[in-house]
Amino acid sequence: MESIIGARAVRISRLTEDGTPDYGNAVGAFVMRGGISTFEHNFEVEEGSNIFDRDASGNACVIRKREDTVKWTTFTLTLCRDDPRLTEIILHGGATLLTDANDYPMGRAIVSGAGCGDAVASNGVLIELWSDLWDCDAPKADYPYQRAVLPRAFLTPQGYTREDGTAMPVYQGFAQANPNIGNGPFDDFDVVGDLSNVVYFDFYDDALPAASSPVDYAEIPVLS
Repeated sequence: MESIIGARAVRISRLTEDGTPDYGNAVGAFVMRGGISTFEHNFEVEEGSNIFDRDASGNACVIRKREDTVKWTTFTLTLCRDDPRLTEIILHGGATLLTDANDYPMGRAIVSGAGCGDAVASNGVLIELWSDLWDCDAPKADYPYQRAVLPRAFLTPQGYTREDGTAMPVYQGFAQANPNIGNGPFDDFDVVGDLSNVVYFDFYDDALPAASSPVDYAEIPVLS
């Protein structure tokens, strides 16, 4: 038995049009180790039919409750650290990165969905989030972390409050199944099981995601 504690790191990876990870992209993913305020997830459920009929005497004739159906995952990601590069990847097509003359990231611009041309569909992103796994009074042996995965997520910004305190950007979204997820963008899921029709999954992990610094791009390797 173990307990899930906190949110230690998040990695956001770009996807291509059919949901395949954007292999070989030098700025295909973004890693943030620390700086996550909260991550909340739930599931959108369609209630099954509730069938009830009486006979001519007023007695129950048919009683049937069909099973509820999970449709997708819903979630809210709140940050206490921010970076415009993360916003650009998270909103995939819904934000543009603003830089100075030397390409240093200076800010972000949220893109309106309105326009006279054809709408541009987002490819979505794959989100991985690491939490501590604690066994009573110590890290879980062999696997001190749990990795939660949203296979194909679509997010929108919710804004934040500027006040005498930390401004915490909020992103809300939903996640669908991704039949082209493979073994993940970094070829490191390494779990046995069919992931083609899942809207959320998690598994034990022995390390946090590798990163050249606590907040930076990560290259999605070429698929071998």
